[in-house]
Amino acid sequence: LRFPETLSNARGRGLMCAIDVSTVELRDAIMKELFCRGAIILKCGINSLRFRPSLTFSPADVHELMGLLAEAVTAARG
Repeated sequence: LRFPETLSNARGRGLMCAIDVSTVELRDAIMKELFCRGAIILKCGINSLRFRPSLTFSPADVHELMGLLAEAVTAARG
């Protein structure tokens, strides 16, 4: 992972994946940053983010989302 101190426990398969964030506050800030960038991500459990893409999610879409996630984590951490 690119942000091991912030993101951990990536899990799931296919179109239902999740990742843990180190704190609830940071999870919420990352979620807000992703939403501002056009990605809709769900809260899951105490401190997780759930990814539930559409059925037409392509490898290019995965690449774009990973870039948005990196931007959002960087922005949320300040």
